Amino acid sequence: MGTTKWVDPVNAALERLLTVRPDNRGKDLFLPEYRQKVRHILDTLAMDDPRRLEEAAAFAFWGRGYLLIGEEMHYLDEKEMALWKGLFDQLVAPLKEYAGENPDESVSFYIRSVLLYRESLTEESFREVKRLMQTAAERGLLSAQKDLAFLCRRGNAEEGRIRWLTAAAEQGDPESAMDLATHYRFAPTEDKEKHIVWLRRAAELGHPGAMWSMADLGLSEDDDGVSPEEGFRWAKEAEAAGADDIASVLAEYYRQGRGTGPDEALAAQYRKKSAEEGDPHSMFLVAVDYLTGTKYFPKNEKEAFRLAKLAEAEGLPEAALLLAKLYRHGIGVRANPRQAFQVLKRNVPSVYPELEYQMAFYYEEGWGTKKDLRQAFRLFRELAQKGFLKAKFHLAYALEHGRGTKPDMAQAVQWYREAAEEGNPASQNALGILLLRGIGVGRNPEEGVGWLEKAAAQGNEDAIRSLATIYAEGREVPANPARARFFREMAGQQDRGDW
Repeated sequence: MGTTKWVDPVNAALERLLTVRPDNRGKDLFLPEYRQKVRHILDTLAMDDPRRLEEAAAFAFWGRGYLLIGEEMHYLDEKEMALWKGLFDQLVAPLKEYAGENPDESVSFYIRSVLLYRESLTEESFREVKRLMQTAAERGLLSAQKDLAFLCRRGNAEEGRIRWLTAAAEQGDPESAMDLATHYRFAPTEDKEKHIVWLRRAAELGHPGAMWSMADLGLSEDDDGVSPEEGFRWAKEAEAAGADDIASVLAEYYRQGRGTGPDEALAAQYRKKSAEEGDPHSMFLVAVDYLTGTKYFPKNEKEAFRLAKLAEAEGLPEAALLLAKLYRHGIGVRANPRQAFQVLKRNVPSVYPELEYQMAFYYEEGWGTKKDLRQAFRLFRELAQKGFLKAKFHLAYALEHGRGTKPDMAQAVQWYREAAEEGNPASQNALGILLLRGIGVGRNPEEGVGWLEKAAAQGNEDAIRSLATIYAEGREVPANPARARFFREMAGQQDRGDW
């Protein structure tokens, strides 16, 4: 049976929904994704397309969720709730009439499930909603399959959810394909192969987020089944589809020359575009470029400061570190150590330990805050215990010299050794000196010199100068004029800036 009789009142109801505009306070009573859905129904489906009724019913299904959220989150007040309920009732009325006159149509089963879902649900009525929706889903109705997957998720019926997502994805629904990709990526037993299969399918179906993810995987060093060439192709597809944040990904493709030839000019162009679009990481990278001055970003300290401030406001920890540095040294802005300290303070604790590490120095030196060696020691200790290598040296140094705590040579040696074994040159130098002198540890000149050699190999100036003296004088170990000369020359190169 034709659907024209019911299309006109459905269209009229949808058009009325679009007439609601933000109020005089700027509050938009209609969520953007809902407005987009209504426009899709009105603009892309032919007037006599039966899917108009199906899509309108699907919108009514999700409309109930909008009303519930509006009520629970106090997003809609009583007057606004009444307005929306009236508008949705006008949409539902012709759908209800259609289902009543065409009870055996697939879409009618779906409409009846939506009508029942809009009422106050009991356990029994919820089962009936699923029964009606499953009938429509088994007959191949796409909206029913998608919404049934949602209901299965709500009911913790994961097997059913995957069944109906798969059915919808196989009908060409990009959102369902993307949901499947996400499921296989984060399932208790991750299935990378299925994740890529469905992610690629979602991208092929035009899902911008899936295109972006495929592009991102193409930059990965892991063998995930997406080559740089395929990834770059999806990056360009994502750009054409208007995917968010794709400029930053394209910048990396051109910078690294992966999947395409390296192109510094295009990399800079896309990085700047990404920064202008508000991507925090790109703003940070461009800020660094302006700070140092490059071919495509001439030195501009004020612009570096502006971008670092914007990126820090978005919560990027690296930007917070940079912004604090700019404030403390007066780069691109008047020097303000107190403001620098406040930047660090509002960004800790952080998953980026360098912030707390730098904050410890502010307490230790009294930059922008009252000098507090105890607080500095506490931060160094916490970071060292979490495995942050540089903090281990400063913790050991504080324990050796009693800065913010009582001196404890045994603990100092322990932390120096741990950091030295992990390759920290300052700790290797400190441990070497303690072993040479037998302070806090048994004297062992050979081991001490060994640690100094390791530190010197990493360019530690103190170790280099100590070794030049040790090999020249021959007190701790036998004299070695050749090695003494070698380290003197190395020290000289450092003095000239050649090392």
